[in-house]
Amino acid sequence: PAAAAGFLCCCPHRLLQGLFEDPTILFTGEPELVELKMVDEERLVVVQFACQQLKCTRDKFGNVMDGSPNSIQKVFYFWGLQQESTPVVLPDGRVLPPRFVIKDMMWQSMLALV
Repeated sequence: PAAAAGFLCCCPHRLLQGLFEDPTILFTGEPELVELKMVDEERLVVVQFACQQLKCTRDKFGNVMDGSPNSIQKVFYFWGLQQESTPVVLPDGRVLPPRFVIKDMMWQSMLALV
């Protein structure tokens, strides 16, 4: 959900018009480790995965303005993940280990499936 929200906000002019890409994801494949490296003395984990998602633009009422709700695309994503330096303390006092957060995201290609 957070990644989809970031993806939707990349086109502010469309959002001003009340248009957004349909965020429906039909399938997500298993992630594959691409690379482990150090960036600014912090570990960066790069993973790739493919997902199938709808390819259409909707207005604020949910009407399809561009594309088709039956158009399914296979999209290849790359995520760069870094681990937070501090643990998360919950309101009840439990401590969760530092989380991995998305620091960079890109998609490589879209292939029409349907």
